Amino acid sequence: MEQPPPPPPVPSPPATGTVLLRIATDESFTSFHPEAHLPLSLMRGRPVYVEVSLLDPPKPDLVLLVHYCLAFTQAPYASWMLVYDGCPSGGDSQLLPSPRSNPDQIRRFTISGFLSLHSESPSYMAAGGDSHLWDPEIYFLCLTELCSAADGACAAVCFNGPTSGM
Repeated sequence: MEQPPPPPPVPSPPATGTVLLRIATDESFTSFHPEAHLPLSLMRGRPVYVEVSLLDPPKPDLVLLVHYCLAFTQAPYASWMLVYDGCPSGGDSQLLPSPRSNPDQIRRFTISGFLSLHSESPSYMAAGGDSHLWDPEIYFLCLTELCSAADGACAAVCFNGPTSGM
């Protein structure tokens, strides 16, 4: 008598954790703005330093994957795709090395695309225009995934890939 095949392995539940997006005040990533959405005036004409990190990982082998990151303002302004499919999008963003202490759980990049955003004219403001249009807030949104290196390959394509320089 033939024995039935063993049941398929039960997949482990997806890893969960808390991911934090912060905007650093400079390239050292030692101090951060208190909010993730800031007035455009704080960013125009300067690079913006973004850090996405995994807080208190439940397992040490978790890898933080950043699939997409957007920056956007309320209409009528533009939006920017900063990271697309794990890689910098266009010339507006650049991946930075993660700290050596936690390279799989912290992702950093810099953005220079806010230089091209136009602002409302002073004549519009003098005519009683809405002040939030003069200096709109920019919001950041990233789609991330936690992957357990113990369960298989976690490919952070550009953050750890051969073309990233990291």
